[in-house]
Amino acid sequence: MSTKIQQLASLKKSLVHPARTTIAAALSLLAARVPGLPEAYWAPISTLIVVQSTLGAALSISWQRLVGTALGSAARLLNQQIGEPWLRC
Repeated sequence: MSTKIQQLASLKKSLVHPARTTIAAALSLLAARVPGLPEAYWAPISTLIVVQSTLGAALSISWQRLVGTALGSAARLLNQQIGEPWLRC
């Protein structure tokens, strides 16, 4: 009897994450389609990427994106101040 309970507990544990992922993707698609956003298919794709990540991986990627954005902004400002006129946007 104990092994049956352990099997059911294991089955429940293995189904909870996929169910949550499916619900999150469906809700994000709904949230993108209700206001009529163009290319709403990106919402569930982004959701799946975020949900599949571990916290450590998500924090690492977030930090890298922050640093990349800061460096890109600094390069743009530098280009605007001292760059050639034809490089200015």
